[in-house]
Amino acid sequence: MGYGHSKMLMEKALRAEITAKGPMEIVFVGAPGFTVPTSRRARPCFFQMVRDGKFPIVGNCGNRRSVGYTDNLAQGILLAPVHPKAAREIFRIADEAPHPMN
Repeated sequence: MGYGHSKMLMEKALRAEITAKGPMEIVFVGAPGFTVPTSRRARPCFFQMVRDGKFPIVGNCGNRRSVGYTDNLAQGILLAPVHPKAAREIFRIADEAPHPMN
């Protein structure tokens, strides 16, 4: 889809700049789907689809999906540009273990 495609193009461009060690000190932070304390209230359509058994599952239901808690994601985004060893690094901020889709 357009959104995912645009994200992929942006990530490829940033990776090329990081690899080329150009003049910019880029820190790339990738975020997965996220959860917040009020997720069930904030995303009622999503949770209604899950309750109704209409959530799309690809594969054999054993697939896993990375998600991250918003507070942890925000902390990682704030730390990434100021940490002395973060320049030219790529970070994926997510929960420690992926969650099964089923």
